[in-house]
Amino acid sequence: MKEKPVIIKKKADVEARFNRIRWLSVVGGFMDGVDIEFAQGLNCIIGARGTGKTTVGRR
Repeated sequence: MKEKPVIIKKKADVEARFNRIRWLSVVGGFMDGVDIEFAQGLNCIIGARGTGKTTVGRR
């Protein structure tokens, strides 16, 4: 039985294959005109009920 070769890829060789939110621009409301740029890693949107967290994730 022939063994398959082991291939190891460096992080730089691996292509990112996921969607990403890069920034958020607020229009209207008390935060009108606010632009938020998200980092490449993990970002968290924290807020009370009814403040629009789910709406941001659906866009």
